[in-house]
Amino acid sequence: MFDSNSPIATPEWETFQEKIDYKNPDFLQNATLRGLMFSEDHELFSKEIKYIEENFPVFLEKIINPTKVGAPPLMAYNGEDYNPNDVHHLYHLCRYVKSRGEITGKIKVLEWGGGYGNFCKIIHLIYPSLVNLYTIIDLPNLKNLTQSYLQQVIPDANFRTVNALSFKMENLEDYDMFISTWALSESPSHLTDYLNSKNFFNCSRMLIALHQCGPHVPFMKESSYLKKIIENRGLKEEDVEVINGKNSYFLK
Repeated sequence: MFDSNSPIATPEWETFQEKIDYKNPDFLQNATLRGLMFSEDHELFSKEIKYIEENFPVFLEKIINPTKVGAPPLMAYNGEDYNPNDVHHLYHLCRYVKSRGEITGKIKVLEWGGGYGNFCKIIHLIYPSLVNLYTIIDLPNLKNLTQSYLQQVIPDANFRTVNALSFKMENLEDYDMFISTWALSESPSHLTDYLNSKNFFNCSRMLIALHQCGPHVPFMKESSYLKKIIENRGLKEEDVEVINGKNSYFLK
């Protein structure tokens, strides 16, 4: 457990999560939430869906006609409707599979900062029989939002959400895959130290995304520190490519 005087999130994310109304059934109509946790850039959508179509067409078929839970804004492509956030998270997963190979065995996944649970949903759609357990660690209101969303969209999946303010890493099971797309790079650096001290960066599979766009970008200090730590763990760095600026995947 972390020291009570150590922040679990940056002030920006603490303020944001306190404003979330996780009981609102149309939560994805909230402009502030969408701005921070939802990808709806048309140019980005076009780049990502074309990559998936070219490299993983079978995966793309699995996200046609997306769930209406949360009332997400949709985008059309080749006569079909897609949730652009589904495409965005599927792009992350496709880049991982392209680089590190297909996931073929049973896995336990830990995601640090899961947004509203969309990446968890995507992995279950792509690998419905391979996820033994999926745990998401996040702030209280985000945890509640994620729990509500996933109970509706993948009710039979074995997932759980953990309050970041009170968890004990020692009480979590051994995991095969660690995921954090941007969230850990936007968390206080002492959390990176904690995960490092508990050997969480030794997971057999890892997918971490972080930015290195320069000091004008928020969380640059935290992101650079995370990059320094995981570079010593033998992860493969690849450019995210579709997002402007310097943004990297670290893959294992």
